Amino acid sequence: MVIPGSSAVLISGIATALAGGFPLLGPLQNEPAWIFVSLLLFAATLALVPTVFLPRGRTFGAALEDATVRGDLTPSLRAAFADPVVARSHWEEASFPVRKRRARDRSNSARALRIPRRAECQPIGLPPAAKTLPAP
Repeated sequence: MVIPGSSAVLISGIATALAGGFPLLGPLQNEPAWIFVSLLLFAATLALVPTVFLPRGRTFGAALEDATVRGDLTPSLRAAFADPVVARSHWEEASFPVRKRRARDRSNSARALRIPRRAECQPIGLPPAAKTLPAP
């Protein structure tokens, strides 16, 4: 479910950007970089699967099968659980949404909306009819 879902998000995101006239190669076109950075981070996440998760998953599967046959926690299974490359890759994968948001915020900082001062804000009032409660 994850692979088809992420593919659908990628395709619909690119289609939406193109339909909205947003440049996919932002910094190369002198435009904001947030779509381009998002695509790079998405590609980096995808690159983790064939380079880290599949090969290390096979190693883990073999260690798990061996431990199941022996009926005990083997040193190879213990090492597979403690694999620092897989742990670091999962942390990187989990931090990508935060990085995407920060990259988008930095690239839009020049175009950011100005937050009005408190004195400039107008109070939002209720319409006159809403101020009175109906009789019970």
